[in-house]
Amino acid sequence: MKTLIIATSILLTGLTASAQDNYLVSSDELSAWAHFLASDQMKGRANGSIEMAIAAGYIAAQFEEAGLKPAPGMDGFIHCFRR
Repeated sequence: MKTLIIATSILLTGLTASAQDNYLVSSDELSAWAHFLASDQMKGRANGSIEMAIAAGYIAAQFEEAGLKPAPGMDGFIHCFRR
C-alpha cells in the first residue's frame, strides 16, 4: 500500500508540475490507475518482480500521455537503481 501511495503521489506531482496546463485528470481516470496498480493481478509489485516492471511501464506511459518529458540528461522515465 505504501508503494501505491508513493507511486500515485509521484504520478500526481508529475502531472500537476507539467507545463501542459490543459491536461486534466478526471477522478475516474485516477481511480482506474489506482485500481490497476493495487489490483491482485499486480501481486504486490514486489521489488524485482515482473509486476513491478509492469507498474513502472504503466506509470511511465501515463507520464508520456500527459506530455511530460524526462528530466534533462535522462533517456526516459524508468531508471534502474542498484545498492
